[in-house]
Amino acid sequence: MEKVLCATDHSKASQKAEAFAANLAHKMEADLIYVFVSHITEKDMEPKANRSSISILKDAALQEHEVLAHAKEVANGVGISKVGGVLLRSHKIASTIIDYAKQEKVDHIVVGTAGNQGLKRLALGSVADKIIAKIDCPVTVIR
Repeated sequence: MEKVLCATDHSKASQKAEAFAANLAHKMEADLIYVFVSHITEKDMEPKANRSSISILKDAALQEHEVLAHAKEVANGVGISKVGGVLLRSHKIASTIIDYAKQEKVDHIVVGTAGNQGLKRLALGSVADKIIAKIDCPVTVIR
């Protein structure tokens, strides 16, 4: 195993996934890449006259930075000094993660899930489910 990718959004489940991925990468002596997919796309960031929109975009950029910085701290905590942090922008989170993983030839993906069940899961699906269904490498789902 050479590359581990961990999808994170700083939720409780993804924080657990961050730790699991860091330990796995450390144990396997693999490269570790944390990926955060922001819902704020380039189109959303086009100049607008509305000051509240600009404030929201600044807050989102700060959050994006904090999510990846926290993930890197987790990796540093288990002894991984070189860790990647990638910010991607898309409204299609799962397919964006899948495309990036294929492009980077990732060997293993770690992702957290809230573990929704029943009708809520059927109606919404989950990023983890979509990744599992469409990627060829192993996927570890942390709950």
